[in-house]
This record gives sequence, C-alpha cells and structure tokens, in this order.
Amino acid sequence: MLAGCAALSVSACGPSLPDYRYRLTVEVDTPDGVRSGSSVIEVASHISSQYSLAPGDVTTQVSGEAVAVDLPGGKTLFALLSKPGSAEGAGAYALDALIPKPWVGSNEYIANVHVLAKRRDVGVLPEKDWPMLVTFGDTDAPASVRSVDPLNLADGFGPAVKIRRITVQVTQDPVTRGLRRRLPWLGIHPEPALGDRPGLQDFSISATLRHGDFARLPTK
Repeated sequence: MLAGCAALSVSACGPSLPDYRYRLTVEVDTPDGVRSGSSVIEVASHISSQYSLAPGDVTTQVSGEAVAVDLPGGKTLFALLSKPGSAEGAGAYALDALIPKPWVGSNEYIANVHVLAKRRDVGVLPEKDWPMLVTFGDTDAPASVRSVDPLNLADGFGPAVKIRRITVQVTQDPVTRGLRRRLPWLGIHPEPALGDRPGLQDFSISATLRHGDFARLPTK
C-alpha cells in the first residue's frame, strides 16, 4: 500500500516532465466547527533513456507527508499518501482533482502533467479517489492504528463529525515536514510495517500499512 513509484511506457525520446507540488487539504465538520489540516506533496517524474533497462518508462516519485486533522476530544484523523485498493495514491491526487477525466495512455498522462503544473485553482477530490483514512488509539503505539470509514466518521469521532471535502491546489510552497513530531516512531525508510514484525499470514492493518504510507523524504 505504499505511495511510491509507478511506471508507464512512452517513447524513449518523449518530452521531459515537470515536477510539481500540491497542497492536499482535508476539511471536517464537527460540533465545534470546521477542522482542517493540509500537507504539501511533491511529485517528481522521469522518463528513462533509451539506454536504460526500461527505455521510455515514466517513473513518478512522491515525497511528502500524510495530512493530520486534529478533531475534538484529542483525536487525530490521518489522510494517507496511499488510497484503498490503488498503487497510485498521492502520485495521482492532483490529477484526480484537477483533471478528473481518466487518462488512457502514457502520452495523455504526459500532456496532463504539463497542464497540471501550471494550474493554480482549487480542485475537489472525488470521493472515489479519497486517501485512506486512519487514526490511532495511541499515537505513540503504531500497532494501535485502525482504519476509518470515510462515510462514517461519527463511529470513531462522535456525532456530527463528517468530511466536508478534500481539496487539491498546485503550489510553490515547500514540501511539508513535521509529522514525526506527532508520530515519534516514524522512521526515514518507507518499507517497515507499523506492526512489530508481522507474520506472513498477518493481514491486519498494522501489518499491511507501512511507514511510507505516512511520510516519504524529498527526492532532492
């Protein structure tokens, strides 16, 4: 469930792709008013040369952090760099919000990224493309992570708590850093699971979620 690299096949002499950053903002309605959190995420792309092992492939590398939203009662909702059932995650949130039509090929993907990098308007992320949402029983204990139903936040956070909207805006702001102050166990490597040495047959959320679902270091 890591939000990392994806590969697409294009012509080896295709155009270069611009890096872009976007602010992902999660707004939540609560009895105490709207609570929100945001994170600036960068997507860097590269087209492999004709001399590489996979000439013409496009790789996308995400750097940034999950969004944290502080809610009443001292609880925190996290919107991850990954989304349920998809390898795209944060590498596609901006495209999903601002260029919602599905891309069907590599050349169209490249064209969309060039358009996206110049956008400055705010796009609303469709519900089907929302990030995976989680919370912790204890933020000092990574294995206490549990998934959150995006359509039923009241179950874990109390009556009248619900997502208002999730938005995306391309920005020049720096990539967000600081999640490790909230999650002191979060390491610099994306691969480890949140659970303590999960077994091969352990498919619990703490075993399947990785540090890279919460934070990835900048590529530069």
